[in-house]
Amino acid sequence: MTSTPPIGEPWRPTLTAADLVVRDGDRVEVTGQVIAAPAQAVVFCPPRATTSDLQVPPVLPGETPKPMVTPVPACPATLAVVVTGVDLDRLSSPETVRGTRSGWATLRGTWHGRAIDVTEQAAPKQETVATGNVVPCSAPPEGPKVLSEAEVDRIVRRLGDFVRDGSIGGVAIDTQNGRLTVALDIVTEELYEQFKDLCPDPLALDPVVRPV
Repeated sequence: MTSTPPIGEPWRPTLTAADLVVRDGDRVEVTGQVIAAPAQAVVFCPPRATTSDLQVPPVLPGETPKPMVTPVPACPATLAVVVTGVDLDRLSSPETVRGTRSGWATLRGTWHGRAIDVTEQAAPKQETVATGNVVPCSAPPEGPKVLSEAEVDRIVRRLGDFVRDGSIGGVAIDTQNGRLTVALDIVTEELYEQFKDLCPDPLALDPVVRPV
């Protein structure tokens, strides 16, 4: 694994997918929303899982439109990660809605039991997919594989099982490099083994929780 720059600075490591597997005790980095609800543990929420957009109430004929309501920030329980050691006063874009505080940050700390003990905190940085985060499959003799529409459809349908059970958040097709980029919360050992079963199809992994 390449050396990691200080928190908050651009990070473009060259890794294999195996390097992205997170185990208890690993030092990790995340970027996303932090939510602190009254009388509840503070949680980190992946940016694609938040529900903080303004809600527009429906207006029936003859009714007076009501003002838009800012919802209380919340995170699906299956994606929320408990975080300790976060300084709420240092969050970017902070807001408080009906007693719930929230904001954005890049955090580093120790992963254990779906929780992070935070030791470093910075303003949220722009995340990019590491160019080397590809499941290590044996390349065909003729070189890199170019995916046909039929192949893409077959792989996406196979990955649909992971989307439905919540293991991954979505799939993007990289037509230029012939890869499928898989957005997911975290790469566990079990999930990594299941991805390897899709070989020799080229998959690029874009996890929220990354070892550093």
